[in-house]
Amino acid sequence: MKHLIKILLLLGVFCSGSIAQDCNVYFPFEEGVSFEVTNYNARGKKQGTVSYAVKEVSTVDGKQQAIVSSQYADKKGNEQNDADFKMICGDDKVSLDLTSILFTAGVSQATEGMEISADGDLLDFPLNPQEGQSLPDSKMDIKFSGEGGGSDIANVVVNVTNRKIEGKEEVECPAGKFEAWKISYDVQVETEVMGIKVPGAKTQSIDFIAPGHGNVRNEVYNKNGKLQSYSELTEFSR
Repeated sequence: MKHLIKILLLLGVFCSGSIAQDCNVYFPFEEGVSFEVTNYNARGKKQGTVSYAVKEVSTVDGKQQAIVSSQYADKKGNEQNDADFKMICGDDKVSLDLTSILFTAGVSQATEGMEISADGDLLDFPLNPQEGQSLPDSKMDIKFSGEGGGSDIANVVVNVTNRKIEGKEEVECPAGKFEAWKISYDVQVETEVMGIKVPGAKTQSIDFIAPGHGNVRNEVYNKNGKLQSYSELTEFSR
């Protein structure tokens, strides 16, 4: 579950737009673009990769929409799961439905024999980011139940709060050097298993989002400010 949440939040920067150049502040909205993000623990040991490709770009109800494919592989390179998800851009914002990428992190194998349903808010990003700007909170509810829709096994609530655009910073990663927007936010996970509440961990994350390339680096810290894990853009191709 910890790895799933990390992947979900990492993907919070994909977008599309009624004017491609506007949405390019977060993501290369172009068919055929592909890239890879590699996840590491705090000591820099590889934990897995997620590969992405923009499959289709279209206009729906006056808004631009991108269909993005994603494939997760573990630290040994073994492919686990793939999934397609949708990005929408319009009304001066970019929106990602976190529930649409629930299976990207290999969660289906870990929950074999269960049924999973999810509901939640869109994760929104402004098309014209400003330093110091606060962004809307987001919440996602995930329910795990027995096969065939049996009784609930577990409920997980993910709260994303205190989202703020800190400013711009230069970031260097394996895919290059970028001038990126720095966005910070808190993540609180609340879990209930078989009716018993499990204390949830609270972390702080920082995304570095480069125009035309998306999230080039993500850092996750515990409540004491100690680095727990990070991810970097390792490959990018147009």
